[in-house]
Amino acid sequence: MKSILPAFALLVIATSAQAETVWMPATACQSKATAVQAFKLLSDGDKAGLDRFTKEKAASGECTALKKDTKVTMEDLSIDDGLVCVKAAGAASCLWMPLGAIN
Repeated sequence: MKSILPAFALLVIATSAQAETVWMPATACQSKATAVQAFKLLSDGDKAGLDRFTKEKAASGECTALKKDTKVTMEDLSIDDGLVCVKAAGAASCLWMPLGAIN
């Protein structure tokens, strides 16, 4: 099963060159490690902790809020972490966010 996942991830990325849409407001971060921390707070239901974390990371420029209906292109995928790296139109690099926030 483990050998199938990398091939599946490549298939998903290769077939996802078209624009995707952010269907719910989401925090997107420059580093995957920071996005993992944010996603853990979200998954744990720690709303206060997530609010503090995202405000701190937004102030430092590490993370940004992506609004609902933002058009993005999938650049990378981390199935194990439940994260996707997406690039908004005109952005220099992709940002990591929860995979479930795009469709």
